This record gives sequence, C-alpha cells and structure tokens, in this order.
Amino acid sequence: MTGPRVAVIGGGIVGLAAAAYLAEGGAAVSLDEREAIASVLDLIDTDFGLDCQGVFFLKDGSLSPALTRGFSQGYLERVSGNLDSRSYVGQAALTRRTAHLSDLDIAPKALPAEFEKNPGLRSIIATPIVQENQTLGVLAAGSTSRRGHFSDKFVEAFE
Repeated sequence: MTGPRVAVIGGGIVGLAAAAYLAEGGAAVSLDEREAIASVLDLIDTDFGLDCQGVFFLKDGSLSPALTRGFSQGYLERVSGNLDSRSYVGQAALTRRTAHLSDLDIAPKALPAEFEKNPGLRSIIATPIVQENQTLGVLAAGSTSRRGHFSDKFVEAFE
C-alpha cells in the first residue's frame, strides 16, 4: 500500500516545511519547483542580504540555471555548461563542498570566473545541492555591495 499523494501549494517557509513533514511521514509530495526555488532565493536576499542569487541544476555533467536574480548574463553564460573548477559554482559541484570568497579585494591574483563576467560582484558563496550522495546542482549567492561577511557561522547557516 502506498502513502497518500499530496500537492503543496506555496513554496514559502511554511509550504517547504509542510512538504518536508509530509514526505517524512510517507506521503508522496509534489511541490511547485519554481515557486520553491523563488522562496529560497527570497530568503537569501532578505535574511542574508545578498543581492545576487541562483540555483543551477547539474545534468549530464553540465550546469544550467534554474532560476537566478541579480547575476549578469555574462556571468550566467560563464558558469553554465561544463563544470569549471575556476568558478566557485564549479568548485562546489565538483568537490561537493561549499566554496566562497568573502572579498574580491583579497582574491588570488587570477580573477575567479564569477568576477570576470560580473564586474560589480564583490563576494560569492556556492554550496552544492546533494541528495543521496549525488550532486543535483548548486545554490549560489553573491553581493555587489557587501563583503567580508562569510564567517564560519555564516557558511554553516548558508549550507
């Protein structure tokens, strides 16, 4: 016998929590993917103060943007496609670990890929989206004004 099938309308904190609770209880839950992603990006903007956000899905070794805000078109083209370890998004997908740079002013001499094509960007953080030991994509966020704020506690909360 299978559990009940439930559709959750609304991807805010309450909707996501309800979906997780029902799924843990054995229900087959469907959730509007785009709305759920948009809610996560809203939280990153309001709670973390990062004005650039995006979710990139990984399929067949290639990243593609699912939903993004604030990043330049050049940036999106640069981090999409085949995984590139020179970008923080690529590093997060390849290593399954969070990669970040708190302040462009203290970056290594070689300019990271994210900053080449998004000149106003000052900081970046990217964390892999992993389920059952498989990388599904990357959640990335950055700021055009804030820098130096990726403490260990911040990184832990972002993950």
